[in-house]
Amino acid sequence: WAASAAEVILIATPEPTSLADAYATMKVLAQTNNETAFKLIVNMARNEEEGLRVYERLSSVAAEYLQVKVDFVGSIPFCESVRNSVRERAPYVQRYPFSAASRGVRTIAREILFNSDTPQPKGTMQFFWKRLVAGQNAEIFS
Repeated sequence: WAASAAEVILIATPEPTSLADAYATMKVLAQTNNETAFKLIVNMARNEEEGLRVYERLSSVAAEYLQVKVDFVGSIPFCESVRNSVRERAPYVQRYPFSAASRGVRTIAREILFNSDTPQPKGTMQFFWKRLVAGQNAEIFS
């Protein structure tokens, strides 16, 4: 899946197991797909400062041991509205649009849409999907 992505965005929580999983994912993608750039969203952060601390720690370890770059997209704060919306079986951004978690998601969405560089295709499956979506599928399926 990552080979077909123009950019890789990882989501991790401040929990050690989540950070270990994010690091392991970066390691596998760096070694198998030559991935050198990642973006990170920190979920369930107590506040923006915790999100930044998590990013700085993971980013520095990844740079030192994997020689990859990690950019911080933002953090989504821990919020009871998420738990409530799960029980109510409704998306929290719709059910609780003014909650801290919903505001965090909107901020990150704006960051990705308006402030990110346009990702450049890296090759492999990306060219396939680009041509398929562009309607140039005649040569793909012939």
